[in-house]
Amino acid sequence: MRFFSFVFLCVIVLIPVSAETLIKQRLSVAVDVTPTQYSSNITITASKELQKLKTLSVENKNAIIKTFNAINDSLGNDSICKGGSFAINPSYYYKDGKKIQEGFETNFALHCEFKESKKQEFNAILENIEAEVSKNPFLMFAFPSVDLNVSDVDFQKSDSVLNVKLLNLALEKANEYGKLTKKKCSIKEITLGDLGNVDVVALRESRLMQSAKNTLEDISLPSAKDAQKNLWGNVVFSCK
Repeated sequence: MRFFSFVFLCVIVLIPVSAETLIKQRLSVAVDVTPTQYSSNITITASKELQKLKTLSVENKNAIIKTFNAINDSLGNDSICKGGSFAINPSYYYKDGKKIQEGFETNFALHCEFKESKKQEFNAILENIEAEVSKNPFLMFAFPSVDLNVSDVDFQKSDSVLNVKLLNLALEKANEYGKLTKKKCSIKEITLGDLGNVDVVALRESRLMQSAKNTLEDISLPSAKDAQKNLWGNVVFSCK
C-alpha cells in the first residue's frame, strides 16, 4: 500500500494599503456672552470732622454704630446687597519718629449684585443709606459706581456651548479634508475645554446725581456690548 503525501502550499497575498495620513490642527471657536449682572460696592467712610477728632466719646461711638446697625437692619437676609461689616479705629501719623494720633477712621462696606429687574430695590437701598448717613456728622457716603458684567452662571453655561461648537467645527474639517485627500477622514483625537480669553469690554460707569430736592435721583444703569468668549482645541485627523 502506498502512501501519498500531499503538500499544501499556503500563499499569503499582501494587498497594499494606503498609509494613514495624520493632520494636526489647532481650532478656535467663539461665542457672544451678554452681560446681565450689575454689581456695585457701597462704602461709608469717616467725615472730615471724625478724621480731626482727637478723642471719641462712648456716646459718639454709639451714634456711629447705631447708624451702621440701622442700615444693616433695613437690608434683610434676602437683600441684593451683602456685607455690612464695619470698624472704628484711631488714625495716626509720624512726626520726628513719633507716632501721633490724628483722628479717627471708620469704614462700612456692602457688595451688591442684581439684575435689571432689581433696579428699584437698589435705588431704595441707596436712598435709605443716604438718609441714615445724612443724620450723622461723623460719616460720609460716597455715591457708588455700577458695573455691568457677565454673571458666573452665564459664563459657565457658555463653556458647554463652546465645546459643542468646537466639536462640530472639527467634524466639518474632517469632511473637508476627506474631499481634499480623497480619503476617509475622521477625528482621531480632540482636546476640549482649552478655554481662551474673554475680550475685555469697556463698561460705562454710572454715578448717582443729587437732585435739587436733596434726594437721590434714580440711578441710570450702564450698558455694554456683548463680550466674546473664545475656546481653542487641538485636533488630530486620521485620513485612510
